[in-house]
Amino acid sequence: VPPTTRPVVTPPTTRPVVTPPTRPPVTPPTRPTTPPPPVREPTEPGIVEIGGTQVNSRELLAPGGSLMDVVTPEPPVTMPPTPPTPTTRPPAPPTPTTRPPAPPTQAAVPAGAREYVVKDGEDLYSIGLAIGAKPYQIRLLNEGRNLEGLQPGDRIFVPAE
Repeated sequence: VPPTTRPVVTPPTTRPVVTPPTRPPVTPPTRPTTPPPPVREPTEPGIVEIGGTQVNSRELLAPGGSLMDVVTPEPPVTMPPTPPTPTTRPPAPPTPTTRPPAPPTQAAVPAGAREYVVKDGEDLYSIGLAIGAKPYQIRLLNEGRNLEGLQPGDRIFVPAE
């Protein structure tokens, strides 16, 4: 029996693993802290500080007034006068009424079509279901007519059976 030889298996070449550089942690910027302005104690009673200046509050007061009198109010805002509204109203639009049934069709019936009188509660889709036609076929036979909002008694063309 001849000796069996094993196939020589070479290990796969390995690629060096590249790791991305690490970034230092991000710290939020800090604001420089400034100490609050020093509070100056009044040197005598009745002294107040306004805008960094010490003022004798007695000089600010009117006789019998208060410190609120010192603040000058803003002038009142005056609005332009509004124009008077017209007292006459535009005429009301006409109220919708039911249309009388359409007169008999004067146009000739297209080839392959017949005339159909719309019944109460019917629309294009329900008419198509009733006669076995698709709505687009009815639309093609009635080009130029608005088939939305059909009323009882309207006459339209439908495919002949």
